[in-house]
Amino acid sequence: MLLLHNTYRKVFSASVFLIIFLASCSDKSGKNLAIMKTLEESLVTSSKMLSASSADILTSLQNKLADPSTSQFAKMWYPKAQMIQAISTEAYNYIERIIKQKAFKKMFKDDTSNLYQRLVAYRTRLLQVDPRITKTFERSLRIFTSEIDSANDNQKEMLKIYFSGVSIEASEAMLVKLQNNIRFNEERITTFCHEQIATHPLCPVIYAIAIQNKSIVQPGEQIEVYAGLGRFSADIKTEVFVYDNPVQLDGEAVAIYKLAAASRPGKYYVPVKIKYIDQDGKQQTIQKEIEYTVANIQKQ
Repeated sequence: MLLLHNTYRKVFSASVFLIIFLASCSDKSGKNLAIMKTLEESLVTSSKMLSASSADILTSLQNKLADPSTSQFAKMWYPKAQMIQAISTEAYNYIERIIKQKAFKKMFKDDTSNLYQRLVAYRTRLLQVDPRITKTFERSLRIFTSEIDSANDNQKEMLKIYFSGVSIEASEAMLVKLQNNIRFNEERITTFCHEQIATHPLCPVIYAIAIQNKSIVQPGEQIEVYAGLGRFSADIKTEVFVYDNPVQLDGEAVAIYKLAAASRPGKYYVPVKIKYIDQDGKQQTIQKEIEYTVANIQKQ
């Protein structure tokens, strides 16, 4: 699980750095705008992946309500995970309305107080769901950027800079980045809720995860697929297949599969199958798909 979360974080951080770097440039050349748009699409794809992962975790929590060995703890943590999802979706949709209405144009002239206040309120509500969530995530929640989040004051003015005197494309890219923050936090805290059941010896928590290190690539560029179970244990026999070919698991019970991207631009899907023996000794199979896009940025 730790390896998969670290992979999310690396992909997320790299995309955010490039988006913000280009958004801060005054050069509005076609090449820069094309790269910015491609990276923005990568963040959108990342948000979808994180949202799907959160949904899988919620489904797993819901299933544990019917299991006598886990129902007691699931009744405690499933509603909290639902609250996290609801709070996150509300904040995400608020930004989505700004993007769709092109309301961010007003940010060129007006301040960003409403956006700032809504996201600060979102952060407060997340941390109020449970004291254990507060203790675990109070210092690590990413709301704006690392620079703004780590500042003790003037956060509102710092956020305003990202929307002052920049292009429409730059403003939209920043808003998409804020949405990705929300989905990233949602996935992390929902996973935390799920793992609280795992602290009980009679409650093994199992759910499948399959992610890739890149979602937007050049033709023939190498992609790494990471697949395994959300809670890795030597007691759980796991098999991973990519394109129906078995992939060996490493020491952390994670399968790492490397492939070359297709040569032609477009969207492609990599089938992943995860098999394991559950706590009742039954064979379980989970099918997932990894999506990536081939786009020759240099020729745009």
